[in-house]
Amino acid sequence: MYSEKVMDHFQHPRNVGEIENASGVGTVGNAKCGDIMRIYLDIDDNGIIQDVKFKTFGCGAAVATSSMATELVKGKNIQQALEVTNKAVMEALDGLPPVKVHCSLLAEEAIHAALWDYAEKNGIKIEGLEKPKTDISEGEEAEEAVVKEKVVVGMSGGVDSSVAAYLLKKQGYDVIGVTMQIWQEEDEFVQEENGGCCGLSAVDDARRVAQMIGIPHYVMNFRKDFKDKVIDYFCEEYLNARTPNPCIACNRYVKWESLLKRCLDIGADYIATGHYSQITKLDNGRYALKCSKTQKKDQTYALYNLTQNQLSKTLMPIGAYTKDEVRQIAEEIGLLVANKPDSQDICFVDDSYGEFIEETTGTKIPKGNFVDPEGNVLGEHKGIIYYTVGQRRGLGLSLKKPGYVIKVDKDTNEVVVGDKQDLFANVLYGNKVNCMSVPEFEDGMKLMAKIRYNSPEVPCRVYMTGEDEVRVVFDEPQRAITPGQAVVFYDGDIVAGGATILRAANENM
Repeated sequence: MYSEKVMDHFQHPRNVGEIENASGVGTVGNAKCGDIMRIYLDIDDNGIIQDVKFKTFGCGAAVATSSMATELVKGKNIQQALEVTNKAVMEALDGLPPVKVHCSLLAEEAIHAALWDYAEKNGIKIEGLEKPKTDISEGEEAEEAVVKEKVVVGMSGGVDSSVAAYLLKKQGYDVIGVTMQIWQEEDEFVQEENGGCCGLSAVDDARRVAQMIGIPHYVMNFRKDFKDKVIDYFCEEYLNARTPNPCIACNRYVKWESLLKRCLDIGADYIATGHYSQITKLDNGRYALKCSKTQKKDQTYALYNLTQNQLSKTLMPIGAYTKDEVRQIAEEIGLLVANKPDSQDICFVDDSYGEFIEETTGTKIPKGNFVDPEGNVLGEHKGIIYYTVGQRRGLGLSLKKPGYVIKVDKDTNEVVVGDKQDLFANVLYGNKVNCMSVPEFEDGMKLMAKIRYNSPEVPCRVYMTGEDEVRVVFDEPQRAITPGQAVVFYDGDIVAGGATILRAANENM
């Protein structure tokens, strides 16, 4: 809970005692926690603090901050002492738990009180010094009288959701931490090695963080929802020769739909996550995702299918920060997960998707033929679930030139292998359309599009071909447009919406 420096200054406090005939004495307290701190200053004729002592009645953090504060002002002039803030004290101690930050405020205010006493005794005014409080809890009663909005933060045990919870509490929300149990079949060691976001070690990490920042923490079981909406979907898509994105499904149907409903049922006003994205309400009254501060970590692609209702009841506090800034915040407040590795993309599969699908479904996937675009047999594949559009490695074919998967055909049980240029197409068709920033896409609407999470945005035109279908025409042909993946549309840094890719085509415009 405490840093080594905090423990050192608690167990071996510096400058304990009193100064007779001190130049200034300051006493402050916190009526709520019972901490009382008194600081004595010996200031010479040149305004230099020659000696400083303290006497503190309180917790370990109160003693440690008193000790460090006196070290920071000893030998300094009055203006330098005035610049010793609670933040400076915390930084010198390598951080304090958020629930103990008030102790550093106590130390800052005690220094100011001693300087105020010195000024009063000598009939002088110290520039920048205001009359200090004798009780730093003054005014807190009024703040607490205000009804705080309740927000449930989905805490994965990682640094992003942990900092999200901390920031929301700092902003004045009534914060509750919840860890979702969705996939806990691995043993704890494996989960820690993989950085899994939903395992037993994640629960432990989230619980420790919640305790440290002073919020309640609960575990909610969503295993059935996860199996129905994510795992079954994942397997079914591969069996139908498509390449799914299970994180998108998990976000929409588990992390939002299921979690949001349960949290609203218990009286929450919002849910919050540690995603690198921002939520904005547009002039047209619609809610939309806005790209995060850092494009490298931006997660809007995987969140494109959130509904208006879900967005209106969601907070994403870290979208305005970079990853480095988030880790820095975690380090400053002493979170043990500050340098925890990011979780893997798919938490429930280790290596082989195919083996997982066969084991989960109890289905033995039949072998079939590799064929070229003309239908000529090139060899035997081990099952369509083991291949995806654009794949080059692991084909096991002896070809005179590099071969790429350009199509996986469920009906014929064939995997079509072609040249690199065969991967390019200028049109895609999609369904399961979700409009976000606009109520509907106007035919020929010019937008930017991403066809996979890590692909660049490229210009396109969007046409509605049915109530729930789109045709997307790209300015330039795109590589490896993959059925089952998502196409997400951007209007500047705002998510316009998206769809699930059905197929690619080359068409004369």
